Amino acid sequence: MRLHAGHQGLECPSRSVLLNNCQVDEEKKDEEDQHSATQHNFGPIASEHEQPQMRPPFPEPEQALEDDDPDDPNWQDIPSTSEFTWFPLQTPTPTLDDHDNEFLLIVDSMGLLSLPVVWCSCQDVDPADELLLDLELLPASYGSIKTAFTFRCLHDYRLSNLECKTSAYRYYQKLRRLTNPAFPHAVPNRYNEFRRVTRQWRNLKLRKWFGFGHRRENPSKGMMALFCAACPQPGVNLPTDFKTRYTEYVVEVILFMSRIHSP
Repeated sequence: MRLHAGHQGLECPSRSVLLNNCQVDEEKKDEEDQHSATQHNFGPIASEHEQPQMRPPFPEPEQALEDDDPDDPNWQDIPSTSEFTWFPLQTPTPTLDDHDNEFLLIVDSMGLLSLPVVWCSCQDVDPADELLLDLELLPASYGSIKTAFTFRCLHDYRLSNLECKTSAYRYYQKLRRLTNPAFPHAVPNRYNEFRRVTRQWRNLKLRKWFGFGHRRENPSKGMMALFCAACPQPGVNLPTDFKTRYTEYVVEVILFMSRIHSP
């Protein structure tokens, strides 16, 4: 599986040679997998005499009951004979695939995923960060892009932080748990990048909501503040002549009170 950056996620016509080579390798691997599956799962079963005599990995039930020692705390532990000790994302994220396509670590609301990226190589190609933005991916950097966050992840975190008061650390820990439930600590740590990108995302959303998303004018003081109906605003919920009107009213009240209390 590959990620095509450019042409709205479609294959770049300028990379036809690379894509053809990738397709040939994929077909070759598919044939090998199909041949292996047919040979091991659906091939003819050898007769009982032709099957190799293998020593059972565990003792017979009666012998196992005799050898069990109730005083031994490890009597139920079965030693693992498998050499498979790798689990997902324990090692550092890959850098290049078989065709020298750089891998990109994508952080989504459902977990982390590494995919090789086929960048557009057309003559009038946009910068790499803009190509990822077209795919609803916000890169964590702009020089050498290695990590990107999906818009869905950033939007989900903003709502979780607003309504559920979820901190950035706890939210990213949840993403690591979703990626690898058994070993969340083995998932790549992009917590610092996540904090920086979430602040950028919040700033971009505010600029968009207040009309600064498609103009080069920078917002000045108070231009990105929410309207408060309770705050006194002249001409809105406060008379324009409030300085003189209420001063005269206070003077009249003082004179009236003085007349009442005068002998």
